[in-house]
Amino acid sequence: MSKVALELCINGERHEVLTEPHRTLLDVLRVDLGL
Repeated sequence: MSKVALELCINGERHEVLTEPHRTLLDVLRVDLGL
């Protein structure tokens, strides 16, 4: 499965994440960004 690139701005800080399309935003925030 191909991955999706996300650009997020959280609390004024920019983040770029490459993740699988079936993952939720909550999963990305918790697991990938450690929030």
